[in-house]
Amino acid sequence: MEDTDTLGLVKSDIRLLEIISTLQEIDGGGVTEVAECTGMNTSTVHKHLKTLHHERFVQKQGTEYHLGLKFLDLGRYLQNKTELIAIAEEHLRDLADSVDELVSLSVKEYDYGVYLYSCNDKYDIQGATKQKIGQSRFDLHTSSAGKSILAQLDDEQVESVIEEHGLDAETENTITDREKLFSELEEIRNKGFALNRGERIEGVWAIGSGFYSPVGDCYAALSITCPEHRLANDEIREKYAEELFNTINEIEIKLRFKDQD
Repeated sequence: MEDTDTLGLVKSDIRLLEIISTLQEIDGGGVTEVAECTGMNTSTVHKHLKTLHHERFVQKQGTEYHLGLKFLDLGRYLQNKTELIAIAEEHLRDLADSVDELVSLSVKEYDYGVYLYSCNDKYDIQGATKQKIGQSRFDLHTSSAGKSILAQLDDEQVESVIEEHGLDAETENTITDREKLFSELEEIRNKGFALNRGERIEGVWAIGSGFYSPVGDCYAALSITCPEHRLANDEIREKYAEELFNTINEIEIKLRFKDQD
């Protein structure tokens, strides 16, 4: 019998990818633990892990399996291939030097936000916000970058994101009410920037602004992240917003004339 579901997807591939994701989420584990997490039987999990180990995609440490460095090769390949990073990197570093805070570039992929590039994380904020090892994805409603991306979408597209992922809370400050989110998105469209008021981690605020990148055909955003007391100051908040606008303008000019160089 053909190993496909009603959508024509290969079931064994889906199981394999679920096992890989589980190894990341639990930071490695034995056959039994992975089987319990995925709901698969142990013999199926063992066969997939044995294959991954043979192809050097996982390492075996005693009875536990961990993702191997071959995935790092793939990640570096993809990052180097992401042209938006190459175009924006110099401007991100200049912005980070100017504000002396963590600066990040994020994009929308499917219905998630993805951190593409960050610099000057002097407070190790990324370490605090990444709840799972190696995690670079985030729910769009939980951050200034994510809300800046959502603000570029029409209401139907935003509804689709909510329908798919809900509005789960990261902290007590996270927006979990649909009407409140839509109200804030309208405010973001008017002001040109979004604020994260401790919505991913208590005491950490961020300001972000979005733009569309024809390179990669994606919605993107720049953000500045810092301790709460910095962005709670009106003067600093206005200064950072202006810095974001200027940096995005420089990146957009480069994007517009990229093929004319």
